[in-house]
Amino acid sequence: MKSVGALIPIRLDSTRLPHKALLDIEGIPAVQRLITQIISCDLISREQIVICTTERSEDDALVPVAAALGVRVFRGNTNDLIDRFYRAALQNQFDVVLQVDGDDICAAPYYMAKCLESVLQTDAEVASCCEGLPLGAASKAFRFECLEAIYKSYVPGTNDTGFGYYLTKSGMFNLTAVPLLNSQHLMPELRLTLDYPEDLELFRAIFQHLRGQADRAVQLEEICALVVSQPELKRMNANLDQGYWDRTREIMARHPLKLRVGNKTVVLNIE
Repeated sequence: MKSVGALIPIRLDSTRLPHKALLDIEGIPAVQRLITQIISCDLISREQIVICTTERSEDDALVPVAAALGVRVFRGNTNDLIDRFYRAALQNQFDVVLQVDGDDICAAPYYMAKCLESVLQTDAEVASCCEGLPLGAASKAFRFECLEAIYKSYVPGTNDTGFGYYLTKSGMFNLTAVPLLNSQHLMPELRLTLDYPEDLELFRAIFQHLRGQADRAVQLEEICALVVSQPELKRMNANLDQGYWDRTREIMARHPLKLRVGNKTVVLNIE
């Protein structure tokens, strides 16, 4: 029986939205909303969820929150997420990992389950979601052996932005894409990630309309149907994507992802 766990990277030092994981979303902290989404995929129990944060004092506040929610905490390297993930998965003896970003509090349980099932039941080593989902709805799953292979060949450094490309763009692994469940989910213009104050207001509006309780996940079809019926919601943070991706590209230009191949060091091509 393979051990399955979820790793969530979270830091509390965002300059745009400080302590965003702990912010209130209609009476419930954002991180608790995300944990509810993960548990609802029905393949991950609460005690198999690990919040991967840093050893800095700024992130101390996550520890009692995690304890109250019944999930684990791993504290490690601040900017090297590959190192943090590898050590967290090793410590918890996970054979297969579900990885969901800490900002994606409405990540879709259906796609989490399908990613995990692809890795558990097929020859896929890494499974990720198809393109076209709202930003923040997707997740990925991978075998621990993949993380170990990256750990042994990558050049350590700042990779907390773009770390997932080691799994999906290195060409090292057998990769599969989970297909779209239905065309209603095809909404790439919808932004469901918590990075700016406008994102926070959208999430609060979504949960206010859907009346999501602490123990009930919101489904992607509910969200998509809501923004179709009330398009003004989608416009609340629609102007942020360009700046978001520009910032991502700028960070990755300063901190390119590198691998050791034989005696050479190569930069990962993410195009």
